[in-house]
Amino acid sequence: MPKEQEQGSSISTVTVNDGSGTSISPSVNQLIKSSVAKSIGALTDNLTRVIEDLGGFAKRFSEENSSTVEQAIKKALRESYTCKRKRKRNQQQLDHIIQVLVRFNEASDALKAKSHDKVKAALDAGTEVVSKRIKVI
Repeated sequence: MPKEQEQGSSISTVTVNDGSGTSISPSVNQLIKSSVAKSIGALTDNLTRVIEDLGGFAKRFSEENSSTVEQAIKKALRESYTCKRKRKRNQQQLDHIIQVLVRFNEASDALKAKSHDKVKAALDAGTEVVSKRIKVI
């Protein structure tokens, strides 16, 4: 945009080339630039806040989802669950997997309690369960 000097005045103006022949003074131009800069700054702040909120939401969702899975596993262990398919081998596989899962849970709980003897015992019991299954196969 070319700058022009008005005659008899020290105010410089900017000519807008939109065919209307109007001019914008530098103070108005500066005001527009500062308004745009403030708007961009506010928009950036809002986007940052939204991203942080989404990150928090993702973390809470992940925690809730993992606790739901753990609760479903514990519920399945408490109930006497049977396979939908009525084959004996399927039920045997399910029973074996549940036994192994119970041993892993015992070892995990013992690790959380920092009881290394119980961890070793639970892992030994789990190894025994897996060994029996291998012998059956």
